[in-house]
Amino acid sequence: MNAEPPEGSQIKLERDMYSTTYTWENGRKSIGQYGAAAFMIFWLCGWTVGGVMAAIAFFTDDDMPLFGRLFMLFWLGGWACGEVAVIYSLYHIFKGIKPSRLVLSSRCFEYETGTKPFNFNNYRRSEDSEKRPKFFQSFRNKSYRIESNDPFNLQLERVGERQRLTFDVGAERIEIGDVLSEPEREWLHEVLKEHISR
Repeated sequence: MNAEPPEGSQIKLERDMYSTTYTWENGRKSIGQYGAAAFMIFWLCGWTVGGVMAAIAFFTDDDMPLFGRLFMLFWLGGWACGEVAVIYSLYHIFKGIKPSRLVLSSRCFEYETGTKPFNFNNYRRSEDSEKRPKFFQSFRNKSYRIESNDPFNLQLERVGERQRLTFDVGAERIEIGDVLSEPEREWLHEVLKEHISR
């Protein structure tokens, strides 16, 4: 097979004496994300002031009826959840994006999923993920190491309209290169098959 990635591919290849490394980006941040971040910061300032004022009233107003106090406590719980959600979103908008990384050596192969840009569209359900949401998974850089004698069930298959390149680690099915084009995934599949057969 061709040892180099397809022409025009975003996959970068590096070799040394002991291993071959393939890396690719998982997307780029857009100007729209920074616009959303500016709005979130503006909203967060107002939301924080409103929450602080409500908390002051909750702790200092001795004449507040029991129902009002319970409602205020419930509202402050929602307020705290809103604060955490927006701060979490801002953190992921501004933090760096890690590329995916596949390292092949004589003893094993290692795969790092990398991370993706913050995007609410990443929250999706699909028939191939056992109906689990993928929103939070896209922000975590997970690493997997497969020894040369470990079974890992490499598959290139079509699920609905999507082509998927996957391998198994225990009961978990890991997808490789969901941002890559079909020719790039097919080329990676051939690379991995050849590596396994050695």
